[in-house]
Amino acid sequence: MNKEAISFDNFFNYGDTTPINRIAYSKADAEYKIKYIKAMLEMDDSIEISIDSIGNICATLPARYHLVNSKAIVAGSHTDSVRDGGQYDGSLGVFMAMKTMEDLVQRKNSKDLELYADYKVVIFACEESTRFNMACIGSSYIANPDYVKDADGNEYNYLESLLNKKDTLKDSDEEPNQGFLAQALLQFRQYIEEGIINEDLNRTRIKFVDKVITPLEIDQLYEGHIEQSQQLIKEQILASEEYENDPEKVNFKRAPKKGSIDFKKLPPLVGRVLGIGKPVRGNIVVKSTSSTNPIITAAHLIVNNRQMALDSETDSIRTSIPEFNSFDENDEYETLSSDENHTYYKIECFGESDHSGGTPMQDRCDSNVAMSELIIELQKLQEKDPNYKFEFLAAKTPIYGMNQIQDKTNLYISSSSPIDFSNKENNPAPIQAIIEKISQKHGTSFNSSIAKDFTVPKSKPIVQLKNDMRQNGVATAKKTLETFNRDVVEKTLSEIGTTSTENPDLIKFTETSRGNPILTAKELLSDFVNICKKRNIICSDILSYPGHDCAVALPKEYNGKKVTGKRILIFIPSIFGSHNPQEQTWREAIETGTSVFNDLIVSRFKILQRQAYNHMVSPRLHTSESMVPEFGSNEIITSKKRTERFKEGMYDGIIPELNDDEKGEILKNL
Repeated sequence: MNKEAISFDNFFNYGDTTPINRIAYSKADAEYKIKYIKAMLEMDDSIEISIDSIGNICATLPARYHLVNSKAIVAGSHTDSVRDGGQYDGSLGVFMAMKTMEDLVQRKNSKDLELYADYKVVIFACEESTRFNMACIGSSYIANPDYVKDADGNEYNYLESLLNKKDTLKDSDEEPNQGFLAQALLQFRQYIEEGIINEDLNRTRIKFVDKVITPLEIDQLYEGHIEQSQQLIKEQILASEEYENDPEKVNFKRAPKKGSIDFKKLPPLVGRVLGIGKPVRGNIVVKSTSSTNPIITAAHLIVNNRQMALDSETDSIRTSIPEFNSFDENDEYETLSSDENHTYYKIECFGESDHSGGTPMQDRCDSNVAMSELIIELQKLQEKDPNYKFEFLAAKTPIYGMNQIQDKTNLYISSSSPIDFSNKENNPAPIQAIIEKISQKHGTSFNSSIAKDFTVPKSKPIVQLKNDMRQNGVATAKKTLETFNRDVVEKTLSEIGTTSTENPDLIKFTETSRGNPILTAKELLSDFVNICKKRNIICSDILSYPGHDCAVALPKEYNGKKVTGKRILIFIPSIFGSHNPQEQTWREAIETGTSVFNDLIVSRFKILQRQAYNHMVSPRLHTSESMVPEFGSNEIITSKKRTERFKEGMYDGIIPELNDDEKGEILKNL
């Protein structure tokens, strides 16, 4: 075993905030996965790697003996990232699972623990929705059988439906757009093959399979992750003796003021996730009429969408609109440029990229929301004061993943008065007041410049939005959609002076996916608390609005059979959130979370070992009348026959903690 192969510093650059761009199936993603494959192969000669038809990767540490009907203990997460993401999102969960594999190998080789179930580390493929507008593709493939039925009862091949998803990579991405997921997967397979050759890995221990595991084969599924909401770090600060009397220390949106907190002085804390949200997602098309500008309508909708979440019961809904783009319905455009007769302005709004599910609504720096409020306020200004005249010509945003808060929004307008956001002395007082109010409210900033050579819709402008709505706690997908239609769509139409009856197609929402919140296993949550108490670690309860692979990979049933596997999700305190390059998680918190994660899984293997011991030699089970299946088989073994086997040494090594005196005591009882 190569201990250095799984050093933390081999996988992460501690303290580095360089943006991570491991887009799913890219060369960067494949190269990073190869590092994990290599490290796990070097741990123990018994470990084998399998890679399936959608790109999931699984490392298996096999048990020497299996209890009857035993299932695998599985841990893992993902390594793909959003555009310009943080380094620990997903990848830290894979590292934690791998560190547990290292510990199990050491315990097994030192005869400290015998495994009675396989331990598997799974690196789920394409968890982020950045590339194919669908999250958790790898775990969805595991969760669904070969053939599934649509809403109308028509059967279709699930793998084919995934392979036909369109690639949304842009020219600015380092990886070329492959057209469809199928082509991207072929390219990924080539990257993996190249990595196997370049690293001189043992090809006989790497197999390509249809599916690395099914839900029916999972006993328990563990996932570790950094927190995505700043809740845990705030609790940790308040729990410290250093800062407990200073509540202002937690009065921040994204992170504490630099240098204000000594993270090494904070008490150890980890979060147990009680429920995992699943999003309702869809596309919104806003059309124009003779009396309405779709950009203004869309601005009202974006602001109302945010307010819907702020008004939700017990913060049960979080929502984001990451795309705000104007198009021409007939695909006709014209290019405008400022000249002596017309002055056009490009207004830029800058926010903070982050996870649309993880970040609480009040802590966001969303450029789309801030720009929408600016549009509404400028519209009100020109209605109130005839000296001001604005025309909203085009809105453009970089297209991020569905689960990312927008950090830059561009707006093109014509204005009867000069606009200079870079110098407030040159800005008209009413406009400057609007800018300062919005910037302070949302933590955003604005810039303006005279626009030249920009494209606008020529005849029938429309605005396209993408909506990501997360629900947890008391909310359900159905309830969220009902609230959206009432408090967002109908309210927006009312604000611009119309109704859905008068203009039924003015705002059209097309649902693309939906899901309801998932609960984690009470049994595992209880075990987690006990471990924290023993280690004197604070255990905090938290909800996860973002979806995770552990929530998807274990459906209620698979191929008509009930899925009995249990899941747990553990959060580690972090700042700035998981979809932000400034994401920071300090080493002490990582070590604490990893140790609790490891203890939780090891405790399960100890329980299995105890069950095997009781099954083989417990007097309670070995009465003269009892006949029970032998471990690892379906053969019925009498207690007399098992006693003979025990005397003959057939169980030697199976219960490594027993010495000769202890075995003698067992024989007396038998």
